[in-house]
Amino acid sequence: MKAITVRQLWAWAIIHAGKDVENRSRNVAGDYRGPLAIHSSGRKSDDPQYVRDAVEQMADRGLPRKDDISDLSTFIGAGSPLLVGCVLGVVDLIATHTFHECQTYRGGGVTQCCSPWGDALDSHGEYMWHLVLANPRPLRLPLQIPGHLGLWELPDHLLTGRW
Repeated sequence: MKAITVRQLWAWAIIHAGKDVENRSRNVAGDYRGPLAIHSSGRKSDDPQYVRDAVEQMADRGLPRKDDISDLSTFIGAGSPLLVGCVLGVVDLIATHTFHECQTYRGGGVTQCCSPWGDALDSHGEYMWHLVLANPRPLRLPLQIPGHLGLWELPDHLLTGRW
């Protein structure tokens, strides 16, 4: 199975909060479509400013806003620990396109992005690539494993018994 490593809060949002687009500065998926394991980066997101910024972005996209973010578990709720360095679940990668192509993807003439989660430009002013995700399925037992850049291979047998 293919997998992608995503920095936390965003990996959690893909599996638990309806984040249906993963933004990248290049098309890391190529022509691949199908099941995609979501791996949370091993980098801890304990920088308070990063957390506040991410939570603000989530609030802008419709998630409830919490004014006190000192304890992240308050934001994500009981039963959804913010795990790092592990596979949290699986989604289906159903499409890729640039932000510029969203109009075509949405049926032409539509000026709205394909998703509230889709970003327009990267830090260099280039159009972002959107990996369009659907059908999130959390693992009952997250799989602790190192991640990699881009799409990478996760042996299927490692997920056995984790649903």
